[in-house]
Amino acid sequence: MSKNGKIFSSAIVAVLVIGMGAWFLMNSSSDGIAAGSDSTVVAVVNGDEVTRADVKKVASTLPPNAQVSMEQIYPMLVEQIINDRLLEERVSNSEINDDPEVEKRLAEVRSQIVRSLYVERYVSENVTDERVKEEYQKIKKENENVQEVHARHILVETEDKAKSLIDQLEGGADFAALAKEHSVGPTGPKGGDLGYFTKDAMVPEFSEAAFATEKGNYTTEPVQTQFGWHVIYVEDIRNRKVPSFAEMEDIIRNQLNQDVVDELVQDLRQNAEIKKFNWDGEAQSVN
Repeated sequence: MSKNGKIFSSAIVAVLVIGMGAWFLMNSSSDGIAAGSDSTVVAVVNGDEVTRADVKKVASTLPPNAQVSMEQIYPMLVEQIINDRLLEERVSNSEINDDPEVEKRLAEVRSQIVRSLYVERYVSENVTDERVKEEYQKIKKENENVQEVHARHILVETEDKAKSLIDQLEGGADFAALAKEHSVGPTGPKGGDLGYFTKDAMVPEFSEAAFATEKGNYTTEPVQTQFGWHVIYVEDIRNRKVPSFAEMEDIIRNQLNQDVVDELVQDLRQNAEIKKFNWDGEAQSVN
């Protein structure tokens, strides 16, 4: 499947969730927390004031999908801040600030931050709004005339069984009812319903038969695949719906972000002299 095909498939199955914002309930009295300003003092630690703003700052670092109210989390946040203030006070009166290990770890953290910021800005420069829109137009062009079939099927183990079912259909039997009773496939309990699918989504023998059958008809000859023998009924035929730009924007942007990072890494490696060795020191070839 092409890269754009993967992006399109992701858009079809993705559940788009609208962010809740950065803890907007923190200023709400509906959570049981009395209204007040950010400067409201919520604790004093050895004369050092802790304000609502301090609590909100710590809360903003929590996972955005945390399903807790401020009333629930507030006591723990305040206790955490109190502990941090006390530890900070103890540390400031110790000699650890002059410890070489501190400088070493700060240098490591700084290096990580610098690398992350470089990649972040590199991606931002290369994944522009215009590029995202262009990518969407490519995906739209590739998918707007792709045909889909909505089909049901009955899967059985023998050709004779499939022919017997076709005879029953010709006699007026209900396809979904037969599927529920006789199909050995996982869709049997759902009346053999496969939903909508494109031609490349199924094994060739099945797709050829399904897409050659007119809407409202079933295959008059059993269709053999690696899974067994099928009788196929076509519910509907349509052109696949292409999601809107708004629905696909985040998916496309995320994919382009990853592509740009991969390209950066490949560029770095292509212009570098790299030697690799086994654990025992034996030279390895570099890919």
